[in-house]
Amino acid sequence: MNILFLASNFPDPVNKTWAPWNKKAVDSVLDYARPTVVAPRPFAPPFSKFAQIPNQELSHEYPIYYPRFLYLIPKSLFYCLTGESYRYFVGKFIEKSLNNGKLTKPDIVHALHPYLDGYGGVPIAKKLDIPLVVTVHSPNNLQICSEKVLSALQAADKVITIAEFLKKDLINIGLPEEKVEHISLGVDPNEFKPLKLEDSKIVIQKYGITPEDTIVLYVGQLIPRKNVKTLLRAIPIVLQKRPQEIKRNVKFVIVGGGPEEKKLQKLALELNISDRVIFTGKVPFEELKEWYGIADIFVLPSLSEGKPVVIYEAMSSECAIIASNINGIPEQVFDNVNGFLISPNDTQDLATKILYLLENPQELERMKKESRQSLFRLGYTWESYGQNIKQIYNSLMPQNI
Repeated sequence: MNILFLASNFPDPVNKTWAPWNKKAVDSVLDYARPTVVAPRPFAPPFSKFAQIPNQELSHEYPIYYPRFLYLIPKSLFYCLTGESYRYFVGKFIEKSLNNGKLTKPDIVHALHPYLDGYGGVPIAKKLDIPLVVTVHSPNNLQICSEKVLSALQAADKVITIAEFLKKDLINIGLPEEKVEHISLGVDPNEFKPLKLEDSKIVIQKYGITPEDTIVLYVGQLIPRKNVKTLLRAIPIVLQKRPQEIKRNVKFVIVGGGPEEKKLQKLALELNISDRVIFTGKVPFEELKEWYGIADIFVLPSLSEGKPVVIYEAMSSECAIIASNINGIPEQVFDNVNGFLISPNDTQDLATKILYLLENPQELERMKKESRQSLFRLGYTWESYGQNIKQIYNSLMPQNI
């Protein structure tokens, strides 16, 4: 079957780490489908990074096209109008590409986000008279341009949610239960796996990590929603209560970049913990895997999430997890099983949970092992995702309608 993926968030030659889970979602169907990706990009002046993105890439296992559309700014005022531009320009690109043979008529259109992709995909699927599938990743997907998002979800033949709580939310706002399916995203357990320190080729030399060190890790954007300040504020409490001989061997590692990076570094300085915290900034994929692989505890104190891929990566890498008791996270982290759930802003409780794991190494090891085992038990792998999506696609093919 031919699947046309619409993905305005997708890795490209300039933004190589942009929404990698969307690429993994496409890769997961290669065993049974012929995917084509249309990843629209804004028109951009010559000096912009977007201008460096080619119109197409044909060197992958499937073609990826980057048609341009008019992205209206400022986003805060005009984002809901940008959907009309997406519909016009992307629709014209697909119509022209079908007519000149660049694209083969798809059997299904799969929009990897409700807006802009789902909204833009509605007239495309209608004109081609083929089913439309839309994936919802987060509660935020339902709050921005909500009327247009709802219209796209109502027009879709199937709506995929990556978390069970999102499925319930969509049913509560009026979508028919039979239209909505919950399919978790996943991780490749061969990519993200526990490592012995001697297997690290990058991290040991670059940061001076030793076998005696216990690593408490955060991975993600440094933005307000991720609430990294709560982790930083918990660190002095941990250090004050740790026995001196053990305290010197715990390191807190913040992997990722973003607009709050300097602000968080300043906070670490004010808290007198700069010598205990490593800010790596953005790191290459190989280094990222090593950080996960040698980490002991993964912390995610977010204020809002969908069902975060970073937790899948931490589970696969055999980390005990301490994360906010919000949204889809309780579908990944089970209290006192593979980690702990906390209130996002409860600095004292976060510190207490970190201390507990540091002072109870047997419990820490038990939870670490339980994390990876849970990943397989719950089917949180890309292989499982691909097979589950296949069932959805098959149900929409003409012989099954």
